Amino acid sequence: MRVRRWPESHRPNAPRSDRLTIRFAAGVALIVVATLTVGLYLITAHHYQRQLDASRREAVRRGELVRVAIQYQMTEGQHASSPRPSNFTSRLLESFATQEELERVMVLNRKGEIRISSDPTKLGAHVAERLSNTLREERNGDLLRVVQPILNEPRCYACHDAAESVNGLVIVDVSTTAIRADIARDRRLMQLITGGLCLLLLTGIGLLVRSLILRRLHRLVVASRALAAGALDRRVEVEGNDALATVAIEFNAMADSMCDLVAEVSSHRTRLENVMNSVDDGMVVLDRSLRVRAFNQAFARRFPKEREGLVERTCHSIEGMPRDCAMNGCPAERCFSTGTLQRAVRTRVDSEGNERIEEVYLSPVHGGDGAVEQVVEVWRDITDRKSSEAKMAEFDRLASLGMLASGFSHEVNTPLGSMLVCIDSILGQLNGPVADEVRAEILEYGRVIRGEILRCKGITKQFLQLSRGEKIGADLVDVNRVVEAVLPIVHPTAKASGVTVLFEPCADAPTVMASGGALQQVLLNLLINAVQASPRGAVVRVKSRFDDHVILSVEDQGGGVAVRDRKRVFEPFFSTRPSGTGLGLFVSLGLARNWGGDVTVSGEEGRGAIFEVTFPPMRETDGRRESAAG
Repeated sequence: MRVRRWPESHRPNAPRSDRLTIRFAAGVALIVVATLTVGLYLITAHHYQRQLDASRREAVRRGELVRVAIQYQMTEGQHASSPRPSNFTSRLLESFATQEELERVMVLNRKGEIRISSDPTKLGAHVAERLSNTLREERNGDLLRVVQPILNEPRCYACHDAAESVNGLVIVDVSTTAIRADIARDRRLMQLITGGLCLLLLTGIGLLVRSLILRRLHRLVVASRALAAGALDRRVEVEGNDALATVAIEFNAMADSMCDLVAEVSSHRTRLENVMNSVDDGMVVLDRSLRVRAFNQAFARRFPKEREGLVERTCHSIEGMPRDCAMNGCPAERCFSTGTLQRAVRTRVDSEGNERIEEVYLSPVHGGDGAVEQVVEVWRDITDRKSSEAKMAEFDRLASLGMLASGFSHEVNTPLGSMLVCIDSILGQLNGPVADEVRAEILEYGRVIRGEILRCKGITKQFLQLSRGEKIGADLVDVNRVVEAVLPIVHPTAKASGVTVLFEPCADAPTVMASGGALQQVLLNLLINAVQASPRGAVVRVKSRFDDHVILSVEDQGGGVAVRDRKRVFEPFFSTRPSGTGLGLFVSLGLARNWGGDVTVSGEEGRGAIFEVTFPPMRETDGRRESAAG
């Protein structure tokens, strides 16, 4: 099988970004940035806390140093040679306040009044402070206040009451602005370093993922697209021994299996197309929108102008398609709606302008859910068959007319034969003197002849009705009276054959719905056959009985009818006698079925035959009896 090569120009050199790549990169970036941000926050918080702790320790240290210096200066200032303690202490505090970290230094007495301060504006002010060693933050953490008590030592007793333990307080306010500025500067530096690390880390991860994963996945994408485009020989290069290598191996195995499957399907399709094209009948497959999905060459030959563009065309738009769907309804739509086999006969005009008759069978194709998905139409040209059927119908009509003529001859010859026997008897008796009893017999023969002439007239009328396809009319008939009317007609033939005909009537037999003339003809045929089949001295019995149905039987004492011939005796032109025409029983069966009855044969072979005429049962309707056959 030929496969298309994937063009080299269609192979991208680098993988293109897609939504998965963007989401993966965004996820990695989010994880990295979040991780570094949390780390930066924790490091900055720890650094800030350490700086504050160091500032607190430094503030306490400085406060202790200032207290010691002031307390020393105050105690040493008691010597006469030293300057006044307050002035010297003020200068000392001013020298401390010149340090950048110290905002102010104050000395309070026991009452909380500021007696000495590096800020002259605070002198005399009252500050509520506890006489204890404390460290606390002021102004939202921008200021650390260190409170150091000035203890009352023995050397201070000269100026202070020895009963007091504390002489005053030293307050040192240390500013944290510089510390916070350093922390902010360090935080910005760490943010820059962290951002750089994020960028480097993301770049490295992206390059690594692109090289190890995306590039190899893109090869799978390119190979799958090539397979979809028909390049069935395209495979993926296997690199390494990792999960993606396993995926590549499985992809190549799947591609090999798919190639085998495609080759097998293509082979089956070729064979199916060959089978469809080898069929002389046209075949076409339609979908639910009545569009052509597939067709064979026989169908395409019917529409040569549309041969190249039949696929995807709706059946109604094909040039040359029969247009009788509008009148009779579209059989394809009926097939889709009902899901059953449909049949239609269409007339189309071929390319030479000749009318062709097509017999179309439409079969539904069901899907997995049971719904009809497609319809297969099979077109068969029956133009020649229709012509042959017309010729056969004409031949059958002529044969029927010939059979009708033979039957007519047979049925007319029977009464003519009876009349001939009567005429011969009359002529024989007229050769001598005519006695009274002979005269009576001649009168009887005359009545028989008259009746036979009337019967010939009735037979002629019946055969004329049969030739026109008309049904013989039916009426209420007394079976016993019909038998009694037929027996005198058969008597001359039976007498000449040495056969006795006996009638055993049923007293309570009801009237039946039949044609009196047709029943006479049927009974006459059965009796003539029985007389001719019986040997001399035999008895032919006619019986009528009632058992759900009215049945009239004729029993002879001849050789009977073989089992193998019991169905054939009612076929036209079949006879077991060399002189028989084979039409009597055939005509009798047709007449009986005309009024809803039947004629059957039974009996033991070699012991005679029994022919039974069955009539439809009667039913009571509004006080009247009617035939169940209607």
